Amino acid sequence: MNLSVLACVCPTCGTAFTLKGSKLRGWNNRKKKKPTIQGPYCGYKCSGKENQARAIAHCRLLLELGRTVLEKNP
Repeated sequence: MNLSVLACVCPTCGTAFTLKGSKLRGWNNRKKKKPTIQGPYCGYKCSGKENQARAIAHCRLLLELGRTVLEKNP
């Protein structure tokens, strides 16, 4: 029997952890479907922090783009 284990480091908090079994298969499937996916994360809390930071950055980008468009077209 071949047991696969993936050693990871959480990109949010830097905690080392491993993925194996169904969690590893799920991560591999998500990575195949969307190669640009972020992670893996050590838990739900770190994943949520990263998603919130990404959403805030996206909103700030949209606000800046809106301001530049309004300044160019009064």
